[in-house]
Amino acid sequence: MNAKLLIMALLALLLLGVNGVLAILWFQWMAGWRFALDDAHKHGIHHSESSRLGGLAVFSAVLILMLWGGVTDLSRYVSDVERSGSHPYGFLAIALCAFVGLSEDVRRDFLTPRTRLGLKFLVFVVILFLWPEIQPTSLGFEPLDSMLQTPMLGLILAAVFLVGFLNAFNMADGANGLMPGVMTCAMLIFYLQSDRMVDEALFTAFAAFL
Repeated sequence: MNAKLLIMALLALLLLGVNGVLAILWFQWMAGWRFALDDAHKHGIHHSESSRLGGLAVFSAVLILMLWGGVTDLSRYVSDVERSGSHPYGFLAIALCAFVGLSEDVRRDFLTPRTRLGLKFLVFVVILFLWPEIQPTSLGFEPLDSMLQTPMLGLILAAVFLVGFLNAFNMADGANGLMPGVMTCAMLIFYLQSDRMVDEALFTAFAAFL
């Protein structure tokens, strides 16, 4: 394990710098927590129980990197906020859906699948109602566009799409690194295009996790 950790830290240092090494150490520390564990035989590749807190680990690493970035380069942080703006409803949606997922990670079967699905659908319906600017009205496919332009129907269709995308993401996740790999590539593209601190933090966290 020490040899593996050293190799991962060296790779992180070469590819991601000091922040990558710190993220690796942070993930390693969280992986040692003795709760929220998966059975050793669940994925067929482990020899011992493994942590279910990968999402929390990445999220917390992003927060730490953002805080550190704000401390070391406040002007860039302020510039990012002024350039990109922010919306409290978006952060609220992320936080609520993350909390639903975290409750399942910490305590399996704490909520039934139907309850989790219903809660996420409710979250997105409320967010779309409060923040209608993010609801699409045209996708270039006429039958669908006419439905999207009907206010209540469009809201429901958008909520169904968001919940479906979130659950498709969750189903593709697992021990093979598929989703961290996709997110690493996506966040690298976003960072190269925008040069925003949040995209850099997301890229670093996902790359270190991968």
